[in-house]
This record gives sequence, structure tokens and C-alpha cells, in this order.
Amino acid sequence: MKIVTDFPRATVEFPDMGIVMPDGCRLSARVWMPADAEANPVPAILEHLPYRKRDGTCQHDSYSHPYFAGHGYACIRVDMRGNGDSEGLMDDEYSEQEWQRAKGDPQKEEADINVRITPDEKLEKRSLFSVSQLEKYAQCAFKYFAENVLHLSEPPSDSPDEDLSNLERGNILHRVLFLFYQEKRK
Repeated sequence: MKIVTDFPRATVEFPDMGIVMPDGCRLSARVWMPADAEANPVPAILEHLPYRKRDGTCQHDSYSHPYFAGHGYACIRVDMRGNGDSEGLMDDEYSEQEWQRAKGDPQKEEADINVRITPDEKLEKRSLFSVSQLEKYAQCAFKYFAENVLHLSEPPSDSPDEDLSNLERGNILHRVLFLFYQEKRK
């Protein structure tokens, strides 16, 4: 496997950035970003998984996330509530809202609660993300990226993939991205 370490932009890593939820629970995130991201804001790739950031995905993250950061993205790898270095208790891998969405019953109203992301307590600047933004990203990271970063729109309703279930569509997407990653690793 070829590991690339020379990037167009210098990067920085924060191994334990706190994300304080509205109920006061602190989630822990490992963050990679371009060194100049504060002066030149960049889009973010957010991973919010039930796998701890310090073990299961640590080796893969140490290759892929610096690469993305070096190419102009902030990569945020969050330990879910009650996992790894995050506080709180985890009732289930998926919230009730996620189960409802998976069943095709999305919540109609958007949340108006904000989450504070603080890379360093000394920094006065704080970025705010609504829970709705985080949930939309968690529902489908690629769709969020396509709509909010690339500003692409949904295909017309007569699209040939309209008969695919969300599971089938997700499996196809994951396979394509896996093959793309495999090819880029060479």
C-alpha cells in the first residue's frame, strides 16, 4: 500500500476536541484540518460512528483523514455518546429518530438546538452546527456533501434508481467508494 504524506496544504491534528451537546454531555472528537483553516474556512467531513476513535478505525483514520485535510477538508471523527472518550450513556447504536428514518418515516420538523465545537478552550471563536445539520449528515454523508458542498440537486423523479431501497442505494454507494479508495491506495 502506498501512503501519501506530502500534501498541498499543511495540516494540524487535535486528538481530543470537545463537542458539548445541548444537554451538557461532552463528546470527544479527533480532528484533522488544514493549518490555515481558521483564516480560510474549509468544508468538513464528519464521522459519527459507534467505533472508538482511538482503536478500531485509528490506523485507517491516520492515513485517510490527514490526506483529506491536506487537500482542504476538516475531518472530524466523533466518538458517539457513551463510547470511547465521549461522556454519557449509549442506549443503542442508533437513536429512535435514526430507526424511524431508516423505516422511511423522517421527522418533519427541523431541530433548533445548536452544538458547540471547541478545538481549544483558549479559542474564543466557536462554530455552531444545528442538530438538524448533523443529523442530515449522519443520514447520508455523501448526499450532504453533494447538496451542501458541491451544490448538486436531486435527480428528476423519473430517475432509473427510484425503485432502489435506501439499503440498496447505500450498498451501491459504499461499494463504489470502496473500489474508488482501493484504486487510489495503489
